[in-house]
Amino acid sequence: MKISHIWRSREGMLSPDTDLTAEMERLNLQGFQPTDAVPWKVRLIPREPDDECHIEGLKKNYPHQYELSFLYNHAIVDGMDAVMMCNWVHKLLDDVISARVVTYEQTGIFGDYREIDHLLLDNRRQWLKRDKGYFDFIKSTIPSYDSVPTLLEAFPRNDVEPLSGHIIKLIDAKTSEILQAKCSAAGVTFNSLCIAAANIGAMEACRDMGLFQDSYKINCMNFVNSRRYLPTKEYMHGCFISPLTYSSEVRSNTINHFWDYCKKVNQDLHSDFKARRSLDQKIVREMVEADFPKFNYTDNLRPVLHDFSVNFFKDATKIVPGNGQNVQLSNIVTVNKIHKFINCLMHEIMIFRGKTQYTLTYATDLFTEETAQIIAEHFLRVLKNIEENL
Repeated sequence: MKISHIWRSREGMLSPDTDLTAEMERLNLQGFQPTDAVPWKVRLIPREPDDECHIEGLKKNYPHQYELSFLYNHAIVDGMDAVMMCNWVHKLLDDVISARVVTYEQTGIFGDYREIDHLLLDNRRQWLKRDKGYFDFIKSTIPSYDSVPTLLEAFPRNDVEPLSGHIIKLIDAKTSEILQAKCSAAGVTFNSLCIAAANIGAMEACRDMGLFQDSYKINCMNFVNSRRYLPTKEYMHGCFISPLTYSSEVRSNTINHFWDYCKKVNQDLHSDFKARRSLDQKIVREMVEADFPKFNYTDNLRPVLHDFSVNFFKDATKIVPGNGQNVQLSNIVTVNKIHKFINCLMHEIMIFRGKTQYTLTYATDLFTEETAQIIAEHFLRVLKNIEENL
């Protein structure tokens, strides 16, 4: 695959004082045009030798630090591909600098979306047409287009130009280890624990804003990797994420029986994944045009139906070791743009080489930075409570 270098002139070269966030925002606003034929845009930024590195002793043997960032087109890459791409790029750089023979192994194939839709959806579509009871059940699991997420009932919308803002926090390594150990002891996934904590945090944030109810319905969007349902063994590149809506009722005292609640979340999600519920929800959305109209992303007209989406990596180090002979990968940060997507908030946790980073991405036309800070703090406070008291 041909990669076009984008720092061809002196004006395009990046200096150590380049603001990475501002540069990525600029690239995002440019977007990808059909005439470009460019699948991703890359930036390499040198950093000062005294810049922080969280891995103790690493800078002694690896004094030169760089940030490598890329903006990709979802036509060829999804989040899982992006993480794996970090591994492939790291391995390639280490092989070149170490003067090893560079192998040209094929990492996978690009799938034809029409063919994949045929493989995954055609039989289920016919089944849903025949079974009205199951069709109605699936329809009931999807938020209606006249509904308002609970968080948007509690917090006033922000009347500004839509962009994506980011709240980034580090979670203490000890806290992360204790939470993962408690997950194992309770027989739940780290993803389920974080979803349960995010639901409770959202409820507490609503109560702080004066929205008092007997229970709070929180709609969470999960990104399911549809590759798990493909019959082929060969890895397919592309965007294979199918959204799964998971709704949960949260009460003011849910935290008092947190592990029972967390186990229910874990069991529900496990059943949904096994039953391919995300595929069924996709089909029903397509079949009920009146209730679930097409989105107009170009004009930024999107129905916001979920309180938030989630993306929790228990430990990306298992996918990307990052430990090379001459090149070390010390940190991975994912930055999402959700202001043109069908949700307003996205909770993310990335654990990589002992560092646990939490990111809350928010749409600025729906939430202010102050509101996003409040929601993030409530989520982190619930995690701390689980660590210390539950």
